Amino acid sequence: MERNAGRIKVLDSFRFFAIIGVMFYHYFHRWAPPHNDISFYPYKPTFNLFSHGDLGVEFFFIISGFVIAFTLEGTDKLHVFWKKRMIRLLPAMITCSLITLLVCSLVDTNQIFPKGQSFTSFFYSITFLSPDLLNVLLKNFSIQGDYVNGSYWSLWAEVQFYFLVSIVFFLNKKHFVRNFYILSLTLFFAFKLLFNVKYGSNFLHITATPDLLTKLEFWVFQVFSITTFINWFLMGVLFYKIYSKGFSRYVTIGLVGLICVQFLSSHIWEERVTIVLMVIAFFALILYEEKLEFLNMRLFTNIGAASYSLYLIHENIGVVLINRYAASWGEYAYLFPLPVIAVLIGFSMLHFKFIEKPVGKFLR
Repeated sequence: MERNAGRIKVLDSFRFFAIIGVMFYHYFHRWAPPHNDISFYPYKPTFNLFSHGDLGVEFFFIISGFVIAFTLEGTDKLHVFWKKRMIRLLPAMITCSLITLLVCSLVDTNQIFPKGQSFTSFFYSITFLSPDLLNVLLKNFSIQGDYVNGSYWSLWAEVQFYFLVSIVFFLNKKHFVRNFYILSLTLFFAFKLLFNVKYGSNFLHITATPDLLTKLEFWVFQVFSITTFINWFLMGVLFYKIYSKGFSRYVTIGLVGLICVQFLSSHIWEERVTIVLMVIAFFALILYEEKLEFLNMRLFTNIGAASYSLYLIHENIGVVLINRYAASWGEYAYLFPLPVIAVLIGFSMLHFKFIEKPVGKFLR
């Protein structure tokens, strides 16, 4: 069974659930011990339900793999693919980074995010590159910076994925899925091997100096972080292959094997449950798309469509507002994130309608 995939509304609903999970994680869990030295929340971060909301980012990665595989099929040349990606990503990154910089500079009187309040960090953000990489490259110019917003780390992972997947696709379209599968697992197991040598049992008894391991850790774990996340993107690519062309023996076996690798790589049961739920969601999309119409509520799909700008704008601004003003709600301070979420959703939907879409149309 082959499908002609236009815009798939259910994916926007998936994006909605992913971004809501990430926002609740940042507003109730991320900025308190044990992840942070002190709590930035004027309420107790006891909402353990949201402690794994960060896996919404991995859900975004699977969605991205799915969507990019579809995009590549309809793209003739490498430079056209990159033009489309930059038109989609850059305008929102510029506006949201600038707004985050300005709002936090004015409101963050407690200086909880000082690194994000400089134009160096704004410049770093709109390059989409890793601050660790830029700091090395610009060290001789005495320029050091960070992202305006910590959440932007995932955009660097996305860009690395775009680079690898587009090169593999245009080098050999016929065997794209096979080649990308091999490359992805090679990078992932290289990451796992280095981790085992550095922190584990070193079961292969590889000899390496501490200095070499530290350098490799910096470049593989921090700078070229795609090795950590490549399998999530690959999962999305395989789901799209099945969605568009139907089940085939090799793709199905490859996908099941990959799911098992991801499941066994996690040692936390909540993460394993979340992985299972994400996998079920995509198999439901493939097998029962029409029965998922109930997810296509206008609220879900509209927020999901605007989730990119919401992701870019939510973390620092939201946490700063909570840190400064939530205490005024007294014993109900833990409810303060809800209007913050509502306001930021409203902004992102207006931004998508009046900035992202018109600018994208103009640049195309």
